[in-house]
Amino acid sequence: MIKTHNKWRQRITISTGFTLIELLIAMLLLALGLLSLAFLQLHALKGANSAGQRTAATLLTMDIIDRMRSTMTASPDNNLPPVVDGAFHNIDTNVVLSCGGCSVAQQDLKDWTTALHHQLGGAGNAWWAQIEQVGGAYDGVYTVTLMWDDERS
Repeated sequence: MIKTHNKWRQRITISTGFTLIELLIAMLLLALGLLSLAFLQLHALKGANSAGQRTAATLLTMDIIDRMRSTMTASPDNNLPPVVDGAFHNIDTNVVLSCGGCSVAQQDLKDWTTALHHQLGGAGNAWWAQIEQVGGAYDGVYTVTLMWDDERS
């Protein structure tokens, strides 16, 4: 709306309201801002999911290490470290073990792999775990490796 005032024979034009171009630019800026916020929210959710999986993997790895310690027996030579149950030696545990009448160590492995399936996903190759003895038979040193696909989070 354009108003004109004739005062002292000058013509002053006063416009009120917004033009269509100004409105479209404002809406475009608002849409870009909201889209950026949605992207940041999605990125934050992915990060939280990834952190949750990392925490679960750490706790599960500590769990199997504690289970291995609990099944240690005295070595044949009392001067050497205790021996971890043979069920834990060089294991590749990508499937849930099924055993009837298993040893405590085998049951621990079965429980651990079941927990891995529940926490890190059981479909396809979502995770891979390996328990490997390092050094000699009586060194008592093991490496627990746990990897998972973080791309789906």
